[in-house]
Amino acid sequence: MKKYINVRGKQIYVETHGADHLPKLLYLHGGPGSGCCDFTYFQSSILSKSIQLITLDQRGIGRSEELAETDDLALDDLVDDCEEIRKQLGINSWSVLGHSFGAMLVVLYATKYSDSLDKLIFECPTFDLELSAKSLLKGAFHEYEKKQNRVMMERCLEYIHGNQSSKETWSMLMDLMNELGEDRENLYYKNTSPDVFNKIYREAYDSPNEMWEKQGLFQRKLYQDERLFESFLPLLEKIVHPALLIKGKYDWVASDDQVESFLKAVPYASFKQFENSGHFPHIEEKDEFAEAVSQFLNR
Repeated sequence: MKKYINVRGKQIYVETHGADHLPKLLYLHGGPGSGCCDFTYFQSSILSKSIQLITLDQRGIGRSEELAETDDLALDDLVDDCEEIRKQLGINSWSVLGHSFGAMLVVLYATKYSDSLDKLIFECPTFDLELSAKSLLKGAFHEYEKKQNRVMMERCLEYIHGNQSSKETWSMLMDLMNELGEDRENLYYKNTSPDVFNKIYREAYDSPNEMWEKQGLFQRKLYQDERLFESFLPLLEKIVHPALLIKGKYDWVASDDQVESFLKAVPYASFKQFENSGHFPHIEEKDEFAEAVSQFLNR
């Protein structure tokens, strides 16, 4: 089922897959600002056999109503939207899965609306943008090393070991990734072409250019929320629900130090690594991913 839900003045695009009697799972996409198309495409038909899957394009993104230049946007807005959608769908409680940046939203949701949650899943998460950025810079270093581009290798090292702010590190990462061109995709995919991902989004929207413009505005506004650049690692010890962290072996975003912090801080934590995936296990090992999610939610 596909529909729009009016949430605090904006139309939010929501899909529901699976029978009402099944355990409920909300998927929160990353990006920031990418949309839920890829997850729905690869996972909805599999997961809906054992789970009722709810996916959405976050406020201002993709098929949801665009933001106005005068609109404010903060992390809390995205979290509050989820809680309002839960109420409007008549769901007493649900589990939440956050991919990449979406993991930060799940952590905030767990601390703000604990009673609304059953279980938590984190797929290739970032809990600290600075740590993820420095890890991705290490990946970029290796890509520039393949090109024998010593100037760019030195720039990567400068920011990996520098004392600049989290926001500055993230900004420099974006610049260095753009310089890589198409090779930047090597940091996110192991066994799948990024063309698969891009084709799904081109086919889902009437105007792909409009989609990217909406993402750009979303990011500009969200990046003004300084909380985004704070570490969420201290919040992990407040999580009281069973939580599963899924990581692709070749993913640079979910750095080892963040995974270790998660396993130490969360009382009911479990971990599963996918051996043939990068940043998108739900694409690259879709059947194994769905099985892991289903088993965790139904046990």
